[in-house]
Amino acid sequence: MKRTAAQRKHIRWWKEMLATTDIKQTRNNLNFNDKRCCLGLQCDIYATDVGGYWQEMNVFTEDVEPNIFSPGAFTYVTSLGIPSAKIRDYFGMTEGHVNCFASLNDNLRLNFKQIGQCVDWVLRQSETVLDEFDLREVINTYERRRRIRKLRKLLQTKCGI
Repeated sequence: MKRTAAQRKHIRWWKEMLATTDIKQTRNNLNFNDKRCCLGLQCDIYATDVGGYWQEMNVFTEDVEPNIFSPGAFTYVTSLGIPSAKIRDYFGMTEGHVNCFASLNDNLRLNFKQIGQCVDWVLRQSETVLDEFDLREVINTYERRRRIRKLRKLLQTKCGI
């Protein structure tokens, strides 16, 4: 996927924030008690640059001003804490990339700095590779643990974490 100069800049901001933020990290939510997951930090960057605000735990609106009459004004995210397509586009990411970062944060339990080390590698991967990271549908505990071990080993090799 070819990214624009603006999208590359936004990714750089995100990597810097992952490396330096004092915000505490949470799992399975974009925003919970003033903690963020790695994708919640993307919403914060979007809000600073474009506008938007948190309404509650997993509800982030992209509008600068609340407008109940504007269709699509509110971004309702899943319980997995996935940002909207508008925010994905802002960073030049596919749904596969977003699912991968959610898995790094929630399932592999990487900290912000470790996720930051993986950003460039993850963004270069095809959807086929990224499907291995999406553990949402893997219910079998043994299979889940096996895939997590495999992914940790892959990330140690590719990203040095």
